Amino acid sequence: STERTPLVCIITPGSELADAVLGLAKRLKKEVLSVSMGEGQNIVARKAIDTGISIGNWVLLQNAHMSIPFLETLQGSMAKLETIEPLFRLWITSHPHDEFPLGILQMSVRVANEAPRGIKASLKRTYASLTQDVVDAVGTPEWRMLLFVTSFLHAVLQERRSFGAI
Repeated sequence: STERTPLVCIITPGSELADAVLGLAKRLKKEVLSVSMGEGQNIVARKAIDTGISIGNWVLLQNAHMSIPFLETLQGSMAKLETIEPLFRLWITSHPHDEFPLGILQMSVRVANEAPRGIKASLKRTYASLTQDVVDAVGTPEWRMLLFVTSFLHAVLQERRSFGAI
């Protein structure tokens, strides 16, 4: 991405990209100004974006589908900006929405992170997110069994959620 190319993260049930963005920022030693969009947050978001543009911070607008009119004004103001700090990045998380501004979608990099389908895929995703330090945190064999059982239970619950309250 570039300073003029926002990153739009499409969130689906069971997936949360804000933690991944914050983890990436921490690993790259970037400061993130995070705003959870909703009623009355447009002014806070505008200030965060202005600060990010001037000093090169990342800005994370979470749940942007809650404030579609703000995104429409943001689309016009991003195109008119003359100088932007090269380290600035704008991250937008949103559920799919019919009225999401097409201009932002066309000028952005789009990312979708769907929840894994199936128990095997869910277990792979869980274990991929664990570091070796977590696996080796406790020296007893029961720890690894407990880790597997908890991961397996989580995978089963996530898979059962698709069936509703049967």
